[in-house]
Amino acid sequence: MNSLRLFLGGMAALLFVGLLAVSPQGLPDIRVFGYSPPEIDAWAQDGQAVELASGPVFALDMLFPAVLAAFLITLVPRWATLLPIVYAALDYCENFVLQGYYVGLDAGLPLSPWASALTQAKWLAVALAVGAMLWRIARAKGPR
Repeated sequence: MNSLRLFLGGMAALLFVGLLAVSPQGLPDIRVFGYSPPEIDAWAQDGQAVELASGPVFALDMLFPAVLAAFLITLVPRWATLLPIVYAALDYCENFVLQGYYVGLDAGLPLSPWASALTQAKWLAVALAVGAMLWRIARAKGPR
Protein backbone atom coordinates (compact mmCIF):
# COMPACT_ATOMS: atom_id res chain seq x y z
CA MET A 1 0.00 0.00 0.00
CA ASN A 2 2.83 2.42 0.76
CA SER A 3 4.40 2.03 -2.70
CA LEU A 4 1.00 2.55 -4.35
CA ARG A 5 0.39 5.60 -2.17
CA LEU A 6 3.83 6.97 -3.04
CA PHE A 7 3.28 6.37 -6.77
CA LEU A 8 -0.18 8.00 -6.76
CA GLY A 9 1.04 10.93 -4.67
CA GLY A 10 3.96 11.49 -7.00
CA MET A 11 1.74 11.29 -10.08
CA ALA A 12 -0.78 13.70 -8.54
CA ALA A 13 2.02 16.14 -7.69
CA LEU A 14 3.50 15.93 -11.21
CA LEU A 15 0.12 16.44 -12.84
CA PHE A 16 -0.63 19.37 -10.53
CA VAL A 17 2.69 21.02 -11.35
CA GLY A 18 2.02 20.39 -15.04
CA LEU A 19 -1.41 22.00 -14.73
CA LEU A 20 0.06 25.03 -13.00
CA ALA A 21 2.77 25.31 -15.64
CA VAL A 22 0.40 25.35 -18.63
CA SER A 23 -2.70 26.99 -17.12
CA PRO A 24 -3.50 30.53 -18.16
CA GLN A 25 -3.86 33.06 -15.36
CA GLY A 26 -7.41 33.32 -14.02
CA LEU A 27 -8.47 29.84 -15.18
CA PRO A 28 -12.02 29.24 -13.89
CA ASP A 29 -11.23 25.74 -12.58
CA ILE A 30 -8.95 27.06 -9.86
CA ARG A 31 -11.27 29.73 -8.47
CA VAL A 32 -12.18 28.20 -5.11
CA PHE A 33 -15.04 30.62 -4.48
CA GLY A 34 -16.44 30.39 -8.01
CA TYR A 35 -17.09 33.06 -10.58
CA SER A 36 -19.83 34.91 -12.37
CA PRO A 37 -20.60 34.54 -16.09
CA PRO A 38 -19.44 38.13 -16.77
CA GLU A 39 -16.07 37.36 -15.10
CA ILE A 40 -15.55 34.31 -17.29
CA ASP A 41 -16.80 36.13 -20.38
CA ALA A 42 -14.12 38.76 -19.77
CA TRP A 43 -11.49 36.05 -19.20
CA ALA A 44 -12.60 34.22 -22.35
CA GLN A 45 -11.81 37.27 -24.48
CA ASP A 46 -8.19 36.07 -24.37
CA GLY A 47 -8.20 33.56 -27.24
CA GLN A 48 -4.84 32.13 -26.20
CA ALA A 49 -6.13 31.43 -22.68
CA VAL A 50 -9.17 29.62 -24.07
CA GLU A 51 -6.96 27.67 -26.47
CA LEU A 52 -4.74 26.53 -23.59
CA ALA A 53 -7.78 25.70 -21.43
CA SER A 54 -9.24 23.62 -24.27
CA GLY A 55 -5.98 21.87 -25.15
CA PRO A 56 -3.16 20.95 -22.78
CA VAL A 57 -4.99 22.07 -19.63
CA PHE A 58 -8.03 19.99 -20.53
CA ALA A 59 -5.86 16.93 -21.28
CA LEU A 60 -4.07 17.16 -17.93
CA ASP A 61 -7.31 17.95 -16.11
CA MET A 62 -8.83 14.73 -17.42
CA LEU A 63 -6.06 12.75 -15.70
CA PHE A 64 -5.58 14.75 -12.51
CA PRO A 65 -8.98 14.15 -10.80
CA ALA A 66 -8.74 10.36 -11.10
CA VAL A 67 -5.16 10.26 -9.84
CA LEU A 68 -5.83 12.67 -6.97
CA ALA A 69 -8.99 10.80 -5.99
CA ALA A 70 -7.15 7.46 -6.01
CA PHE A 71 -4.38 8.98 -3.88
CA LEU A 72 -6.84 10.48 -1.40
CA ILE A 73 -8.71 7.17 -1.13
CA THR A 74 -5.49 5.60 0.17
CA LEU A 75 -5.28 8.28 2.88
CA VAL A 76 -8.82 8.91 4.14
CA PRO A 77 -10.59 6.76 6.70
CA ARG A 78 -12.87 4.09 5.27
CA TRP A 79 -16.00 6.10 6.12
CA ALA A 80 -14.76 8.97 3.93
CA THR A 81 -13.80 7.07 0.76
CA LEU A 82 -16.77 8.49 -1.11
CA LEU A 83 -15.45 12.07 -0.76
CA PRO A 84 -12.58 11.69 -3.27
CA ILE A 85 -14.92 9.96 -5.70
CA VAL A 86 -17.43 12.80 -5.39
CA TYR A 87 -14.59 15.28 -5.94
CA ALA A 88 -13.52 13.53 -9.17
CA ALA A 89 -17.08 13.31 -10.47
CA LEU A 90 -17.66 17.02 -9.79
CA ASP A 91 -14.35 17.95 -11.42
CA TYR A 92 -15.20 15.97 -14.56
CA CYS A 93 -18.66 17.56 -14.74
CA GLU A 94 -17.06 20.99 -14.33
CA ASN A 95 -14.52 20.21 -17.07
CA PHE A 96 -17.23 19.25 -19.55
CA VAL A 97 -19.44 22.22 -18.71
CA LEU A 98 -16.52 24.62 -19.18
CA GLN A 99 -15.42 22.89 -22.39
CA GLY A 100 -18.94 23.22 -23.77
CA TYR A 101 -18.74 26.92 -23.03
CA TYR A 102 -15.32 27.32 -24.68
CA VAL A 103 -16.42 25.41 -27.78
CA GLY A 104 -19.58 27.50 -28.06
CA LEU A 105 -17.91 30.88 -27.54
CA ASP A 106 -17.97 31.78 -31.24
CA ALA A 107 -21.65 30.90 -31.41
CA GLY A 108 -22.40 32.98 -28.31
CA LEU A 109 -23.19 30.00 -26.08
CA PRO A 110 -23.68 31.30 -22.52
CA LEU A 111 -21.86 29.84 -19.56
CA SER A 112 -23.97 27.33 -17.70
CA PRO A 113 -25.13 28.62 -14.32
CA TRP A 114 -23.94 25.25 -12.96
CA ALA A 115 -20.29 25.93 -13.80
CA SER A 116 -19.45 28.03 -10.76
CA ALA A 117 -21.45 25.76 -8.43
CA LEU A 118 -19.57 22.71 -9.73
CA THR A 119 -16.24 24.46 -9.19
CA GLN A 120 -17.13 25.41 -5.63
CA ALA A 121 -18.53 21.94 -4.87
CA LYS A 122 -15.40 20.16 -6.12
CA TRP A 123 -13.20 22.33 -3.89
CA LEU A 124 -15.49 21.63 -0.94
CA ALA A 125 -15.24 17.88 -1.60
CA VAL A 126 -11.42 18.11 -1.71
CA ALA A 127 -11.37 20.13 1.51
CA LEU A 128 -13.60 17.59 3.25
CA ALA A 129 -11.42 14.72 2.02
CA VAL A 130 -8.26 16.45 3.24
CA GLY A 131 -10.00 17.14 6.57
CA ALA A 132 -10.89 13.45 6.87
CA MET A 133 -7.29 12.53 6.05
CA LEU A 134 -5.99 14.89 8.74
CA TRP A 135 -8.52 13.47 11.21
CA ARG A 136 -7.22 9.96 10.44
CA ILE A 137 -3.61 11.08 10.95
CA ALA A 138 -4.47 12.83 14.22
CA ARG A 139 -6.27 9.74 15.53
CA ALA A 140 -3.32 7.53 14.58
CA LYS A 141 -0.88 9.79 16.44
CA GLY A 142 -3.18 10.50 19.36
CA PRO A 143 -2.87 9.13 22.90
CA ARG A 144 -2.71 5.38 23.09
